[in-house]
Amino acid sequence: MGSLRGDGPTGSFTIARPAISGNCAVEKVLDYQLPSGTRLPHKFDILLDYQRSGSSAGAREYVSIEVKHMSAVTDQFKCRAFDMLHMKQAFGPSYTASWFLREPFDDFVGIDLLKADSSTLWQPVLDKVDAILTRP
Repeated sequence: MGSLRGDGPTGSFTIARPAISGNCAVEKVLDYQLPSGTRLPHKFDILLDYQRSGSSAGAREYVSIEVKHMSAVTDQFKCRAFDMLHMKQAFGPSYTASWFLREPFDDFVGIDLLKADSSTLWQPVLDKVDAILTRP
C-alpha cells in the first residue's frame, strides 16, 4: 500500500528507498537566506526533502521541480530564477534545482503536451529524479 496523502495542493507521499527516507510534497514551502541575512520563503510546485542513511544528523537534501507552461509570463521565470539562484547559494550541493529553464537550474525537461502520451508524461522527470536519488 502506498503512502499517498491528500490531493491537489495538499498531496504528498513518503520516500522510502534503501538508504533514503523523506517526503515528496506539492506546493511545499522552504525558507532560504539571502546574503544580507534576510530569510525568504519559496513555494515549490513539487519538493522532495530527504536524508541519506549514514549522513550527518539533520543533513537534508532537496530536489525541486517547477512546472511551467509556455504561456507563463517572463516575470514568473525571473522570480523563480532569483529564488533558485539564492537557494543554491544557501543550501549548496544539498540542493538540486528545478527543471524548466536554464541556469541556475540543473536540468531542463521539455514535454510537448499536445503530443505526449498521458501514461508516460512524467517519465523523463521521474528518470531524472531517480538518477539523483541513486547517485552516491
